[in-house]
Amino acid sequence: MEQITEPTIPSILPEIPSVAASFEKAWKLLWSNIGILLLTWIVVSAIALAGQLIFTLLSTTPAYGEPLYWQLASFVFSVLIIGPLEAGILFVMIRISRGQNARVRDAFEGFNHYGSVILLTILFMVILFGGFLLLIVPGIFFMIRLYFAPFLLIEKRMGAIDAIKGSWELTKGRFGQMLLLIIISIPVIIGGLLALLVGLIPAAFWVSLAFTVFYCQLTPIEPEISSEFVPITVE
Repeated sequence: MEQITEPTIPSILPEIPSVAASFEKAWKLLWSNIGILLLTWIVVSAIALAGQLIFTLLSTTPAYGEPLYWQLASFVFSVLIIGPLEAGILFVMIRISRGQNARVRDAFEGFNHYGSVILLTILFMVILFGGFLLLIVPGIFFMIRLYFAPFLLIEKRMGAIDAIKGSWELTKGRFGQMLLLIIISIPVIIGGLLALLVGLIPAAFWVSLAFTVFYCQLTPIEPEISSEFVPITVE
């Protein structure tokens, strides 16, 4: 008898992109990762709230100068600080959706791609503002087609322009599914609002995870072939 060895290949097939499956998986991920999600949200919210409170105080106190200047400073703070933090939250969501270990420090991942995140934020504002100026429908269209640009930037380490191109390509033929994700998200968020703050936070997590799971379904990670060889006996 002769022994032949061949690599073992994981029997993990890519998930078929599905809106229903995205919400179903997101629901399970929500409750199995609720601790890290809440902790990350608290840290990021505390930073954002502290900054906004400071600028609000400064803008409403005449001794500190013109309110307009502080309102402008608040906007700059949102772009330069809150923008990267929001990108970091996406990174946490992606790691959870990929089945990877997420940590609070992952919420600061956006600062490792600072220039690209800021440029993408500015481009987003310009494109979406232009789209909505052309009536609501073009704005919604651009919003959907470019939705995954921040995901590609933060996970795939793409530049801002490449991330926009990548999202445009990724959502090609998926407009209906993306729109359905948004439509289903509306009653989820409304239900969370009706349950007051206690329900709103999990509802927001659920919706965000559903979009992230859908993104992960569109961008599956190829399974690695094991370096271990399993002997096969040939008679």
